[in-house]
Amino acid sequence: MRLVLTLLLFVVVMLVIGFVIERAGAKTQVLVLAQRVVQAQEITRADLTSTDLSGGVSAISVDQLEQVLGQHAAFTMEAGTLLQPTSLIGQDAANAGQSSVGISVPVGLVPEGLRAGDTVRVMQIPEPENASNDQTLAGLSPGTVVADGALITAVSEEPTSAGNLVITVRVPTDVSGPLLVASSWGQVGLIRVGGA
Repeated sequence: MRLVLTLLLFVVVMLVIGFVIERAGAKTQVLVLAQRVVQAQEITRADLTSTDLSGGVSAISVDQLEQVLGQHAAFTMEAGTLLQPTSLIGQDAANAGQSSVGISVPVGLVPEGLRAGDTVRVMQIPEPENASNDQTLAGLSPGTVVADGALITAVSEEPTSAGNLVITVRVPTDVSGPLLVASSWGQVGLIRVGGA
């Protein structure tokens, strides 16, 4: 009887091992980002490629490509990232309460290496009341935060002839107008939040 139970247990274990090996060998073709996308960016064919993965995979399979196109990135993702269902949001969610604003910012008031996907604090810089060379930091106005945690979606490669960079930033819709006005007066500066 003991021998029969041992043989039965051996057969069951071998069947389980065979099932696991068979599952591990099965490959699924899944969607992968071909290039970096930033939060709220619409996903296009150019943004996607595919790869084969084995085993249980939670990534989006290539047969769901048509449902993915036109969705928006839920957050900034680098090239090579497996596309997960949680990586995507609809257009309404991506645009809820947000506006994209193009602003002109002096090169000296933009952190070096700023790029799409960075998060910044947008400041309105006041005009100095009595500009003088001996003014101390304690006597300077701190400026006004126009938008905190604003997402950069595009940065021009070269400064304009005026020495400004043209930057597209996503901000709450209610501050988009004041930000545009402050930019037109040359009174906008950006502080990178987090990251390098």
